[in-house]
Amino acid sequence: EKKTALPDLPEKLYARIEVPLDPEQARAYQQMKQYAVAEFPGSIDRALAPIALTKMLRLSQITSGHLTVSDGFGTNTIKRFVNNPKIDVIVDLLEEHTHMVVFCMFIDEIKQLDERLTKEGISHGLIYGETPNKTRETIQEDYQNGRLRVVVCQVVTGGIGITLTQGHAAVFLTNPYSYEGRVQAEDRLHRPGQKHNVIYYDIVATCQGEKTIDHTVLQVLKKKEKLSDAILGRQIGDML
Repeated sequence: EKKTALPDLPEKLYARIEVPLDPEQARAYQQMKQYAVAEFPGSIDRALAPIALTKMLRLSQITSGHLTVSDGFGTNTIKRFVNNPKIDVIVDLLEEHTHMVVFCMFIDEIKQLDERLTKEGISHGLIYGETPNKTRETIQEDYQNGRLRVVVCQVVTGGIGITLTQGHAAVFLTNPYSYEGRVQAEDRLHRPGQKHNVIYYDIVATCQGEKTIDHTVLQVLKKKEKLSDAILGRQIGDML
């Protein structure tokens, strides 16, 4: 799939890679989906939208390889699934691309990817909320000069104000819930200084052969919308 480029900039290209959830993930996903559908049998209004979005966020967490679990007394812990098929795809793609930017929504998937890239001996840097500004500048410089092969960014922080034109491949391990966030992230690579067509991979989970929240979010982004607006007046079951 192609998209018209800005004047004097190369094209944007898009590819979707579908990945089946691991059986442990699939069980957790189906259970969470059933809870969400049962909790919101009717249309979602503005009062219910924040709660519904939280349920959808939990589904996105599962497809990304972890889940935030509450003990009911204000303490949250991260449950990480044993296998994360999405991260396997990243490693495979690095056999095709010398440099790559990976965008994520969640801190834990950034940490999972950090561990895997370290294990594989792949040079990389991490940019997320806790990354000091000086470190971000160093990571950007090292990537731009070819000293790092991969930059892993949290969309809400790494999608703004940095230039990553050394490579021309980016992966969205999980997508932001707004079109604006997606475009800002894409433009870290597709900006003045980029000399090659840029390809954007969307890693999209399937659950027992069916679509997941990943497909829902992509559909919303294609309509240039926010998920928080798209769910209004809809039944959550129709969107999952």
